[in-house]
Amino acid sequence: MKTGTELRDEGMELALWGSGDWQDDFNATAETLLARNGQLTSAEVVAVTGPPPGSSNAIGATMRSFAVAHGLKPIGYGKAPAASRHAGMVAIWGRIAT
Repeated sequence: MKTGTELRDEGMELALWGSGDWQDDFNATAETLLARNGQLTSAEVVAVTGPPPGSSNAIGATMRSFAVAHGLKPIGYGKAPAASRHAGMVAIWGRIAT
């Protein structure tokens, strides 16, 4: 039986399949926003890059991968600005001072 972590990682891999160029654009945009603002949301990044070519699940998978690679944690939550999200919550990612 697989652990929850293994299942999560497999799901992220599936969500990212076929999104290579978009994922590169997402990461570059996220780098810029993080350097400029010290924090970011996936909604802010997607406002620049546009949606992924495949599954919208690639947004969360790419954001999580970026966050892990840059030592980011959720530092708060806000409302997603896109009307299609129906004011759903979006994590605000940043570095937690230690």
